[in-house]
Amino acid sequence: MIKRIVSILLALVMFATLLPAGLIGTAEAAESTGAEAGVSRIEWVQQLVETFNMTVEEDNYPDNYYSDMDESSPGYRDLLVAVEFGVIDLEAGSAFEPEQPATREFAAHTLNYCLGFQLDNSTYTYADTADVTYADDVQVAVNRGWLTLVNGRFLPQRALTSAEATAMLADAAQVLKGLVVSESYNNTYTFKADVIEIPNGTDVLVDESTVRITNCPKTLTNGCIFVVYVNDIPVPYIATAVAVKGNVTVVTATRAEDADAFEVFDAQGVVDADLTQVEALDGTELSYYVEELDQEFQTYAMARDAVARIGGTTSPKIELSCKRELTLLNGVKLSLDVKIKKPTISYSISMLKGEAYVKLSYDISVNYKVKGDLATGSNINDIKLIYWGVPGVGGFVVTYDVELSGSITGIQEWHVDSGISASIKDGISFPRTFQAKAFSLVVELTCQVGFQAKLGITELPVFNAYLYAKMGCVGKVKGQTYNDNAAPHQCVNMAGYLYASYGATGSVKFGNYKKSFSIEHKIYDEKNSPIRIVHHYEDGTLVPSCMRGGDSGSGQDDLGLGSWRTPADSRYTSSGWSSGFGSKAYDKSGNPVTLYTYTLDDDDNATITAYKGNATALVIPSTIDGYTVVAIGNGAFRGNVKLAAVMIPDTVTKIEDSAFSGCTGLTDISLPKNLKTLGVDAFYGCSGLTSVLIPKTVENTQHYYNGRFSPFRGCNNLQTFRFEDGMTRIPDTILCYCTAKLDIVIPDSVTEIGDSAFRNSGLVTVTIPDTVTKIEDSAFSGCTGLTSMMVPDSVTDMGTGVFANCTSLTNVTLPNIRQNIVASTFEGCTSLEKIVLPETVTAIRDSAFKNCTALKEIVWSKAPGLIEANAFYNCDALTEVEIPTTVTSVGDQAFYDCDSLTTVDFPDTVTKMGTKVFYDCDALTSVKLGSGITTIPASTFEHCDVLESIVIPRRVTTIGNSAFKDCVKFTSITIPRSVTSIGSTAFSYLNKLTIYGVAGTYAETYANDNGIKFVDKQVGATDITLDPARLTINKGASAMLTLTIKPEDFTDTVSWKSSDTSVVTVSDTGVVKGVGLGTATIKVVVGSKSASCTVIVQQPVTSISLNSSSRTMDALETFQLTATANPSTAVDRRVSWSSSDPAIASVDANGLVTAYKKGSAVITVSAMDGSGVTATCKITVANNGYVCTSPTQMESPHNYPNNCGDAWIYTAAGATSLKVTFDKRTNMESGFDYLYIYNAAGEQVGKYTGTSLAGKTITVTGPSVKIKLVSDDSGNEWGFKVTGITVTSSAAPTAPVVRISNSAASGKPMLTWNAVEGATSYRIYRSTSKGSGYSLLGTTTATSYTNTGAKAGTTYYYRVKAVNDAGLSPYSNIVSGQVKSVTPKPAAPVVKIGHSAASGKPMLTWNAVSGATSYKVYRATSQNGAYSLLGSVTVTSYTNTGAKDGVTYYYKVTAVNDSGESAYSNIVSGQNKAVTPKPSAPVVKIGHSASSGKPMLTWNAVSGATSYKVYRATSQNGTYSLLGTVTATSYTNTGAKAGTTYYYKVKAVSSAGESAYSNIVSGKSKAVTPKPSAPVVKIGHSATSGKPMLTWNAVDGAASYRVYRATAKNGAYSVINTTKALTYTNTGAALGTTYYYKVEALNAAGKSLGFSAVVEGKVAPVLAVGYSSVSGKPQLTWKAVPGATEYQVYRSTQQNSGYSKINTTTATSYVNTGAKANTTYYYKIVAVKGTAVSDFSNIVSARPSK
Repeated sequence: MIKRIVSILLALVMFATLLPAGLIGTAEAAESTGAEAGVSRIEWVQQLVETFNMTVEEDNYPDNYYSDMDESSPGYRDLLVAVEFGVIDLEAGSAFEPEQPATREFAAHTLNYCLGFQLDNSTYTYADTADVTYADDVQVAVNRGWLTLVNGRFLPQRALTSAEATAMLADAAQVLKGLVVSESYNNTYTFKADVIEIPNGTDVLVDESTVRITNCPKTLTNGCIFVVYVNDIPVPYIATAVAVKGNVTVVTATRAEDADAFEVFDAQGVVDADLTQVEALDGTELSYYVEELDQEFQTYAMARDAVARIGGTTSPKIELSCKRELTLLNGVKLSLDVKIKKPTISYSISMLKGEAYVKLSYDISVNYKVKGDLATGSNINDIKLIYWGVPGVGGFVVTYDVELSGSITGIQEWHVDSGISASIKDGISFPRTFQAKAFSLVVELTCQVGFQAKLGITELPVFNAYLYAKMGCVGKVKGQTYNDNAAPHQCVNMAGYLYASYGATGSVKFGNYKKSFSIEHKIYDEKNSPIRIVHHYEDGTLVPSCMRGGDSGSGQDDLGLGSWRTPADSRYTSSGWSSGFGSKAYDKSGNPVTLYTYTLDDDDNATITAYKGNATALVIPSTIDGYTVVAIGNGAFRGNVKLAAVMIPDTVTKIEDSAFSGCTGLTDISLPKNLKTLGVDAFYGCSGLTSVLIPKTVENTQHYYNGRFSPFRGCNNLQTFRFEDGMTRIPDTILCYCTAKLDIVIPDSVTEIGDSAFRNSGLVTVTIPDTVTKIEDSAFSGCTGLTSMMVPDSVTDMGTGVFANCTSLTNVTLPNIRQNIVASTFEGCTSLEKIVLPETVTAIRDSAFKNCTALKEIVWSKAPGLIEANAFYNCDALTEVEIPTTVTSVGDQAFYDCDSLTTVDFPDTVTKMGTKVFYDCDALTSVKLGSGITTIPASTFEHCDVLESIVIPRRVTTIGNSAFKDCVKFTSITIPRSVTSIGSTAFSYLNKLTIYGVAGTYAETYANDNGIKFVDKQVGATDITLDPARLTINKGASAMLTLTIKPEDFTDTVSWKSSDTSVVTVSDTGVVKGVGLGTATIKVVVGSKSASCTVIVQQPVTSISLNSSSRTMDALETFQLTATANPSTAVDRRVSWSSSDPAIASVDANGLVTAYKKGSAVITVSAMDGSGVTATCKITVANNGYVCTSPTQMESPHNYPNNCGDAWIYTAAGATSLKVTFDKRTNMESGFDYLYIYNAAGEQVGKYTGTSLAGKTITVTGPSVKIKLVSDDSGNEWGFKVTGITVTSSAAPTAPVVRISNSAASGKPMLTWNAVEGATSYRIYRSTSKGSGYSLLGTTTATSYTNTGAKAGTTYYYRVKAVNDAGLSPYSNIVSGQVKSVTPKPAAPVVKIGHSAASGKPMLTWNAVSGATSYKVYRATSQNGAYSLLGSVTVTSYTNTGAKDGVTYYYKVTAVNDSGESAYSNIVSGQNKAVTPKPSAPVVKIGHSASSGKPMLTWNAVSGATSYKVYRATSQNGTYSLLGTVTATSYTNTGAKAGTTYYYKVKAVSSAGESAYSNIVSGKSKAVTPKPSAPVVKIGHSATSGKPMLTWNAVDGAASYRVYRATAKNGAYSVINTTKALTYTNTGAALGTTYYYKVEALNAAGKSLGFSAVVEGKVAPVLAVGYSSVSGKPQLTWKAVPGATEYQVYRSTQQNSGYSKINTTTATSYVNTGAKANTTYYYKIVAVKGTAVSDFSNIVSARPSK
């Protein structure tokens, strides 16, 4: 019952609170009141605004009509607010006199205007009534004690004292406090002794005078008073007749008096309105609008289901939309659209206290548009829109009145929160609150549109009354034409304003107390309308005053609007007589002011270049100074922060660059229906925009050559962004760089998505229909919020980089008819873990998956032939690659830097690899290359750090340079006999490499030439298979046989042969070719093994003949193509069919072509025998066809185009006939254009022209109706629209499938089912046992039903039947359920604000609210501004990551559970705070310590990081513990145990905090050879050359030794030799230089732990001794030392001491002539060059005998 009150009060109270009224009389001299301080008029207004919390949305204030007030005046804004709500009704142009004292009457009138107290009668207790203007308000002030009489007089003009003002406002606050309704109130109902109470929860249905009670627990008799609960409210009735039918008690009853039923009725509560109970009247169209989707649905159930799908709450934002279009007299047309959102009702009724209060709250918007004849018009009253019945309350009707001979357009939005109060003590009052939203008005000529709602409260306790409200707008025009040859020839006055009033009639009754009332109050009219447009025109031009001396030649005030004129600085100056609008207006002093500047093109069409007015709701004129406006120029409205709403005329086709850039206050934009072009940044930074509809006519968006910028860049608060149905291509860059979080649904009329359409946008989800065939370059690139994407099979053409850098994308479904994955399609999609390639993919293009660092799995298609360059570059998570057998080529760097890749398996089909295919694949350990490869290109496996071995395939001839360079673990390679070339830098570590191959082949030669160990390895084949063993191919076709040989490292030769080369030939790679018809055997021999394949060569199809190669068709026409495959001897003559554009013309599997829309498509027939033979037929469709799934889709454009031939078809399966009803506006150009109607058999039912179908219904036999509109090349009319189709069926409908759940609001069982084809309604049956006892519970046309009468604790069983005119369906399935307890709405949280330590963004925290399941965060940019939903979370904190620097934001939060949202929290505000950001996560790689074999982690240096934390676990998803903290970028896990696999991750640390975790790497300890110790080195000289010669000990475990040399002991040492020997002679040493040497030992583990000790040495001569043949004396000889200029000879008689120089010579011999006989001498020499001296030579001795 209470739910219905909401519905009923809905339309009336909305006007009572829409805007206010009152009158301020001319100030008179106040009587003296002594020295007591008073309040001024403006101070009193300010106090009223504060007390009643009057609010007006920013930039929706009315114009300032008062001559003595402007923006600098104290209280200016509060005065405008009071004007907005009718509190002030002083005529425009008057002086307000703000500093004058507020008089007693002024205070009494304005305060009671707000509180709405009504007098029981017009008896006044004060004597000076003649001095009073507002007698009733003054009496209310006396009655309530606000003001006292002085000697029986009220003294209306006496100044109000401060004490009086305080007392009055205190009483007002007390009244308002008493109007607060508690949702947790303990309701009490006590009934009279003889009253029978039917318990709450019993299934009750009240229908006028009949009450139906299912399973009635009490016995009712004629004459008894009984109470049933309707919407949880007890309603008393007197039974006049009682009948029991099965388990249903049917009672004929009348409403009982409250006093006869209740002892106590004391209840309070708040109830949501029931939107399902509205009944459309007289052709009104009802729909249900979902704000989150910006979409309307035909039924409430559909809207509710849509909300559920998007995660809506139990109180979804669903608006009731009531639409009506009427054609009035003389072609005058009326369009009405009323939207009602979130209606709730609060009630408080206490019969004991004698108090009752009902308050309605809701949001409403009214949009009215009337286009009429300028000369004559219409007058139609009482146009009924809706009836809203409320069981237990009453019902109400909403109507419209129209009187016009012109046109009017208006939009009004407001929040209503008002009601009616009645009490024995205070009587009747209409207290109101004041919250205005928005309005705009444009009028032309004389017109009036009025909206009236009348509510009957006839069944609710206490009240028996009707409430009504009226609101509307008026346009007035009066003109005078002169014939005196003087100017002006014509004067016209034009005005437009709003009006509103409310009233009530009826009675209220508490026991014996009864009061009747009948009142009406004006809220505002032409004198104080918040929108008041008054203009004077002369000869079509706006002027400030009449040159004829009167504003229309018949007096200054012929319109009753006074002399005030709307000035140029008005917020509403744009509204007016648009047909006479000029570029100039006039200020208050009559001076001209330029509003618009413009330029003209060659056709004299205007482009607006600037606007200089102050309008907030701007209607841009279609003509200026007589020129048609076709464009909004570059920057025309740039930076206009006052603009809140803009309506652009349909004449505009282009909005240029930055046209509305920086209009931050703009919240509503209406784009013209003929718009074609949107410029760069057209609406850049319009942060107030929340909704945009792109007209279907928009073809392109301009953008910079190198940039891609959306017209909506910076519109970051957009909530809905829609494309008009009928659009065929989403324009380029339409949302590029617009970061608003958006869910986009692309209309099913779209076939292409343009270049960069959504690039770098905030797109969250996108729905692409199956009409789209093309997605252009970068369409969704950089959409970092996009997590999932489904591309329909209709898409056949995708550009490059379509999803590049969609870093959150995790799930992608690609169309099955894709032919390739084009370049960079998924490049940079760092969250993509798995990709399933469609079966039809033939190529993976350049960089298709480059930098997809999370990609772990590739599900290959069966078709790819190419993997191009960089295709999987840096796919770090990829661990295995098994290339499909269809692939023939792998491009450069295809798997470059895939750090987790361990296994590669190439099929034999791969014949070509690019360079660096596996470069730097650090984890690669297993490689199998197919036999089709002939070359290992340069750098193929370079830097594959853990690759140890590989077997080169048998057909490879070349291994390129650097193929295995820097593969530090690489020790083994098997090279087949086919290899003839190996690059000089193919391998890096020759000393530890072993080449396995066949002796005598190039492998052995290369090994020997490069000092590499070679092992002769003769391996015979043990098993070979040939696949397939039997093959059928077409003549002329080729196929490859797959040869598998075991083991892989076999060394046998392979040979192929054909048994009949006239039938089949075979290459040395196994490629067979059919050259003649017949059968042959292919045999392959490998060593001692052989295998064979039988090949059958058959006759293929060589051509296909079609019965037509081209054809022109009408839309929805069919044509049978017939194909013949030639020759007749072809073995397989089957064919398949396809269309190049199924949206234009489709073809089925049998060649039946169906035409759909205007354009051309090519139908291709293809041979299915693999021959590749095709034939084509070009289909040209002359018109458009529409296959309609709903009757309302059968509608032409309005007006329809010339040369139209379009057709529409609708089918209702199973129907025997269709009754098709046409809209009353249906009209074709009479006698020229025609509508043709066809039935299912294609027979013409009728041919119509003019209005012959307007409002008519025709019957069409069969299940289908086709409508074709044919127009000529000139002239048109409105067209046609089908408003409904009634289906007549020969068969009853099928049974629905039913599901059960619980109502989120009430917990009652809620049934839902599928819509059954042909069903007109549904019947719901219920029982308390599954097998029997079912009774009819209700009938509905919807596909859902809530059992509101279900009792708690009882299990109910339900089933449903579908109904049509042929009968009932079988029963549905049975479902069962119980009432479920409903959790109350949660309390509001208490919010605090701080900042994120990491980002400095505002961070909200709040208490955990009991029962809350989530929280919603709202944000605005001003405290009282419009709050929009920022996010929904389940935690008790929220960081506003999107907050901009320098902007103060205001936040509030609600708690949410299954029952709805709480009230708002307190409001908090804050800005961004500068902080040091946390470091980014490092990228970690794993290897092993060369010395210990322990796992060793390395990572990149992270900017700003001061240290790093290393964590370890023993399973990937296990518990990680801190292992250590380091400042370096590496860490060795020295404590790792052998045999255990460890998992590691790392965090970077800075003063700002810790980064996120790095990637996870894993590894275990590896056994290693220890590094060798340093050798011990000695130095001497070569016995042959005298050069320094080093020798050292053999170091255990050393594989080689490295010798270093320097020319200073502590100088720079360089490597001069690496050797396996234990000695080294420095043959390059030169005379005169001292050399220093050190040596290190090497093995696989690395270098020795240090160098040997440094030794030093020089070159020395090599000395020999003999005896002179002449004298017998000792003769010394030596070889010449290069560079020596002389030699010094030393002698001693002791070997190790006592040497002295005995000679200096330049010769290379010396005879010691002075030697004594029989004395032993020892000699040594040095070579000398300048000051440089060599080492001493070796020592020789001699003993002369004589």
